[in-house]
Amino acid sequence: MAQLLGKKKLTASFAIAFVLQIAACSSHNPSADDNQNINNNSLIIEPASIIPVIDGKATAAGVYVHNYSNETLENITYEATITDSTKENLSVVPHQCASIAANSSCLLMFYTPALTQQYDSGSTLLTAHFNGYKSKQIISYSYIASKNYSGVSFNGDLTIPGTGKYGTVYAFGGQQASFRNIGFYPENSSIGIVNGLENGYVNIGSNKVIPLEIKAAENITAIQVSLTPYLEDEINFKQLSSEEELSNIIHSQQTQKSLQAGNIQDITIIPEFRANLVIGAVPTLNAEKESNAIVTIANNGVTAASDLKLAVLPGETAITISKSDVTNPCSNSLAAGASCTLGLIY
Repeated sequence: MAQLLGKKKLTASFAIAFVLQIAACSSHNPSADDNQNINNNSLIIEPASIIPVIDGKATAAGVYVHNYSNETLENITYEATITDSTKENLSVVPHQCASIAANSSCLLMFYTPALTQQYDSGSTLLTAHFNGYKSKQIISYSYIASKNYSGVSFNGDLTIPGTGKYGTVYAFGGQQASFRNIGFYPENSSIGIVNGLENGYVNIGSNKVIPLEIKAAENITAIQVSLTPYLEDEINFKQLSSEEELSNIIHSQQTQKSLQAGNIQDITIIPEFRANLVIGAVPTLNAEKESNAIVTIANNGVTAASDLKLAVLPGETAITISKSDVTNPCSNSLAAGASCTLGLIY
């Protein structure tokens, strides 16, 4: 399966325009480290949607780290590797999630860098080191103008690579508003929120981002599911007679003052065993000062991605792809849990 990813338009101070053609059903981002001792089974930094950097200010957020093994994992350390040399790195809060119980999750907190302008974005390759092994995930973030959002909102979609697996999404309040007693209604039983709420609800402060851990069911009825926020105070649960009635009430609220139809989190579940590639943020270059950039790709799926074909958009002659002068260069395959890098030359 081929995909077109990461297309951006060239300007005087241009954003790199290119497409990666990937003949392996997937996409994800890597870093300049190697792929030795990858363990993609025991400890997983969860796939995540895009973190909103509200009005460009450095934002406190986090990602859930899940221990899929049947024993406690200890002495875990974390390393953040910037995938765009023009940006500051994500800053992981030290001394947390060093020990995670069997079949449990831990919220690894960090701060995104500040972003200077609308439509700006960045990404970091986050690596967990444990028992001589490592596990990788690309964490992406983008500038959000709070004035353009109302009610409880999300940023970007989430893909969970497998049934029974987990992922992290991010809720925030638009218009710099705060909200109390927010619940979230899954479209059906294929997904559920397992961490981030207290008694089924959460308070969202002004300019705050709330990480929520999502689990895909073992037996799913749909591969594409939505998650809708609602205000607990606006629903009289005692008078509801069925889940269908609750669904109708919640979806009718999407046109009301507090919740709008655009404030829905879309989640895709990959039901079969396969690769899932993710590409890091494409750097923005100043044509007068810079002539090359590095992009990271990672495979957060459960099988190797083979037959990778990397190319610029047909007809685009200003950009070429280079596999020299980069550490851990991409080849025609990428193991599950691994990452690689490629150079872009203008």
